[in-house]
Amino acid sequence: MTEESYLNQFYEAFWSGPMYDEWLAENVAEDMEAQEAFYAKYEDQFFTEYSVSYPDEDIAEAWVYFLFSTAEEVEMYDGVLKEKLLFYISISSSFDRL
Repeated sequence: MTEESYLNQFYEAFWSGPMYDEWLAENVAEDMEAQEAFYAKYEDQFFTEYSVSYPDEDIAEAWVYFLFSTAEEVEMYDGVLKEKLLFYISISSSFDRL
């Protein structure tokens, strides 16, 4: 993954640092109980419990919420969840180049 990629930008904005270190240490990707506990701890940062299974899944789940949310619905979110939607809004102008 390149530094400029949207995947990396999302990872850097929402996963890098202590939370990712904890995710690795707790083996969240492989352990369902660890996923449940991690989600319970960081529920305000993920759209679904499945999002915590792997950073790529969080990227995908946030993308789905972006695609199916109206502008009014985006405004109903706050904190990290809103930031994730705003991330996609901020890069959406480049989608016509894809």
